[in-house]
Amino acid sequence: MTLKQYQENILNLLKGKPFKKGAEDEYFESLKDSLELEVVNDISIWWRSLQIEKYCYLTSSYLKKINKFDSIVRNYYQNTSVSPYIEIASTNFFTYVNKNFTTNDLLISIAMFEDCLIKVRKGDFSTYNVNWNYEPLNVIDYLLDNNNLSNNNLLQGSYLTIISAKIDNLFKVIKK
Repeated sequence: MTLKQYQENILNLLKGKPFKKGAEDEYFESLKDSLELEVVNDISIWWRSLQIEKYCYLTSSYLKKINKFDSIVRNYYQNTSVSPYIEIASTNFFTYVNKNFTTNDLLISIAMFEDCLIKVRKGDFSTYNVNWNYEPLNVIDYLLDNNNLSNNNLLQGSYLTIISAKIDNLFKVIKK
């Protein structure tokens, strides 16, 4: 078995996928349910969680408030090919959230807003629009101040954030 095949089998085991059959089946079979593999898996997901938490702060804060952060990061890690570069991994994480959690419009708005804001802060001169069903500044305040977030505290309505390098503070909120 080549080193590449070995590494692919280990990665498949970490992601809960079947390993490729070969001469070392017994070895990989013994690893499949081992405590050591579970520890390595937990460490790799913990490391990804730290990266996502630091780079995708608003989205992570919201996911923690609704007790979904750990499970979503675990699913993201296990079901996608995650880049070792945080800028790429975070963009892919935002895409993953937007594709897989379409029933949570607040989560979608937060993730889209944060993704666009990061792009603009990194030098993107595009203008982005993100729709919200809640007053965005109210939501951001709750997320940044680490207050309890509940739908009772949020101002509902129809809002638009425009994100652009041409705008002071990089974004503005418009009530529709």
